[in-house]
Amino acid sequence: MAEYVSVAIADATSEYDRLYTYAVPAHLEGHIFLGSTVLVPFGRGQKKPRIGVVLAVGEPEGVVSRIKELLDAAPGEDALGEEALAMVGYLKQATFCTWYEAVKTVVPRGARYKAVRLEEGKWTLQADLQRPVETVYTLPHAKPEVAGARKLSAKQQAVLAFLEKGPKSRAEICEACDVGPSVAQNLEKKGLLCSAEREKTGVQEETPAQAGLRPGYDLSEEQRKVARELCGRLVSRDGRPALLYGVTGSGKTAVFLELARQVVAEGKTCLILVPEIGLTPQMIEKLREVFGPLVAVQHSALSAGERFAQWQSIRRGGAKVVVGTRSAVFAPLEKLGLIVVDEEQERSYQSDASPRYDAVEVAKRRAARHGALLLLASATPSVASYYAACEGRYTLHTLACRYGNLPLPAVEMVDMHEELMAGNPGTIGRRLSAAIEETIEGGKQVILLLNRRGYHRVGVCRACGKVLKCTECSVPMIYHRGRAAGNQQRGEQAPMEVAAP
Repeated sequence: MAEYVSVAIADATSEYDRLYTYAVPAHLEGHIFLGSTVLVPFGRGQKKPRIGVVLAVGEPEGVVSRIKELLDAAPGEDALGEEALAMVGYLKQATFCTWYEAVKTVVPRGARYKAVRLEEGKWTLQADLQRPVETVYTLPHAKPEVAGARKLSAKQQAVLAFLEKGPKSRAEICEACDVGPSVAQNLEKKGLLCSAEREKTGVQEETPAQAGLRPGYDLSEEQRKVARELCGRLVSRDGRPALLYGVTGSGKTAVFLELARQVVAEGKTCLILVPEIGLTPQMIEKLREVFGPLVAVQHSALSAGERFAQWQSIRRGGAKVVVGTRSAVFAPLEKLGLIVVDEEQERSYQSDASPRYDAVEVAKRRAARHGALLLLASATPSVASYYAACEGRYTLHTLACRYGNLPLPAVEMVDMHEELMAGNPGTIGRRLSAAIEETIEGGKQVILLLNRRGYHRVGVCRACGKVLKCTECSVPMIYHRGRAAGNQQRGEQAPMEVAAP
């Protein structure tokens, strides 16, 4: 009896977004699994086939007539895992996206496939992104008898000795033995080496014992106390998230590192989320000081090839610590022991494009699935998280002092409406203007941070002080230039466009 599969189709509109039943042809039997990417005929006529993902395997319910057959399937090792499929189902149910939108969110571009036409009426699957490969050399199983073996150069003998430790890439051989690529090529011609191609990964695959965990940071007494409490949570695994409420500069990152060290030492993995790409480099630097090559990165600033190489290494177990922005929450980590969400109150953890998911909610589900500790950290936690901690649904851990007992900077709030009434119509208050001048005269520099986009944060009448607000929600409107640049180039007057933030 033929095997049947239920497939989610790419580019399906919401009206046609459902699972479609297909039969598995004889030449694909044994090659189709849950999560496999497949090529299927879809629609009437000789239309281009569609990409799909197998989300169910088994006989269809009821009587189904004219069931079409699958055309092609991707290699089984590229099939989505059990947890990835669970996240696809969650995104579909929670965000009302299409099935394939959920798949594209969980899987990076390099792991996807596209339809390629071979000849009239025949199609096949091809990787959507050209995957980087490298040449790997190994010693043959049977040691060959080579005439004139004594004539091998010292460099050739060094390469053979290096490969006794196991397969090595051409780049590894050249670096370790200080030789050029021609040395290994000549040994292959003599029958002393075998070569093969493999996908190139972005992380050196080493075990924690091989890499060696670097020394951590010196913790203050308050940091050690909080670290001990959280390490106890790692052991107890009571399922509740933890909230680390620490003032700015209190050393929350050092606590993350101490927890991650314990998790990795136990053979588990760790995921650290940051709200912005700009914060990723400094976090990576601190993590690599401790974990070296066991750190992988996932964020949208990487090229598609770089991101896929890192993703592949994570999937194969080469990375034990993953750091990244919102999308890194879908990293294919196994044996998760710790998930850290830094600056958990940030709006950037919520996706504005379909599927509109919240990375913190996805992190909660993954932590519950693995029995891992979810640690939310912030100097200004969200009201919901702090209330949950006060209610006992989260555990609360506090860092009240800055590292080294340094004082917090002074903060002064200025009412710009009073500035306007005092005759200052500008966007910078008199106190700030004087401080900027004083700083520059002292040979120092100034950084001004604006937390809103637009050419003017608030539209205010300079005569009466009235603020232009949205008529629906009373939020101040922000001036955006819009098409002004193009209009001015044509000699037209730039229109003023306002929008709620």
